[in-house]
Amino acid sequence: MRLINNSGIPEKQVWQVAQLAEVKQHNFVVVLDAAVNSVRADSARQKLAEYRSRGWEPPPSWETDATGESDIHACTVHQGIINSQLLPRHVKDFTVGSDLLVYVDGSWAAGDAIDFVVTFAHELRHAWQFYNVPIVFFPQTPLAWVMAPQSTPSEKDAEADGKAIAENIFGPPAVSAHLAAQIASCRPEHRDVLVRLKESDTHARSLELLESETLLLLTEHATEIRTLQSKNNFEIPGIRELSMHAQGKLHVSLLP
Repeated sequence: MRLINNSGIPEKQVWQVAQLAEVKQHNFVVVLDAAVNSVRADSARQKLAEYRSRGWEPPPSWETDATGESDIHACTVHQGIINSQLLPRHVKDFTVGSDLLVYVDGSWAAGDAIDFVVTFAHELRHAWQFYNVPIVFFPQTPLAWVMAPQSTPSEKDAEADGKAIAENIFGPPAVSAHLAAQIASCRPEHRDVLVRLKESDTHARSLELLESETLLLLTEHATEIRTLQSKNNFEIPGIRELSMHAQGKLHVSLLP
């Protein structure tokens, strides 16, 4: 693990989380950025300004994008699709020669310590999935197109591990109290995610169970995944890597 830390987060804490996540030995880069990612917001603001100067009516989605809420503030991305991600150029430049990028921007790095650890550990769990159970890691994007993204085995596993590592560092009572306070004060659209995180079981599930749950969902949604790509004439990022790792295990096609 190679660390680029421009965030002000103490490196002792960063390496403590990485040790608990059991990923330090692998070939990936972690970028903890002081800046807040605004690539999508900046593009939307530019397009809004252009449309308004011409007296045109912009799509409503651009107004949402311009707030920054649609930008990526934490992610784990494999090398094959990094260039397609709406991330700052300087962040992408750090990924040369690495299998993965784990990225956390300044909106998390400048916030509460428990929030940062939960988020960072969550992303490191995705790195762990990439190296230990790729059949769980790669389906996240295809499944997220046809079901609630937070409901996939990859996300539920990462949520549970992020919470478990935070409890290891801060203690279960502190993490529980922190999440309860967040639930009481958060915006309504964030409540369900926080409630699920607070109630999640932090006991790790076996690799076999994670894999079997993922394969079952891929089988159930295979027709939707194929139809979506065919109808929109595109290929879901990562789906070829998924198909390669699923050979002999998945008995349906995911490509149109």
